[in-house]
Amino acid sequence: MTHVRFNLGTILTLTLATAVSYLVLFAGTVLAAALLIDTSVLEQTLQRPVDFTDYLTLAWITSSLATVGGAIGSGLENEETVRAAAYGYHPEPGGWRDEKDG
Repeated sequence: MTHVRFNLGTILTLTLATAVSYLVLFAGTVLAAALLIDTSVLEQTLQRPVDFTDYLTLAWITSSLATVGGAIGSGLENEETVRAAAYGYHPEPGGWRDEKDG
């Protein structure tokens, strides 16, 4: 029973972390789109009046593509590269430890 709870806890933790990360990405994308994309340019592209839902749709598409692209990219890395990225780089005053080791 403990094994099942551990697996359930892991699944819930990963699901929550993924959902929160996606929401942060989505919110940042909405903010960036609202600040950087001029309404007149978007209206000209869509050939109709623009409202806030158009920015939400754009942010949803962008965030979803970025999430899928990141998942595919991380899936292409081998385990050694992932471990080196996660555990190998510890800043020291003289530079990166991996650079000294060769």
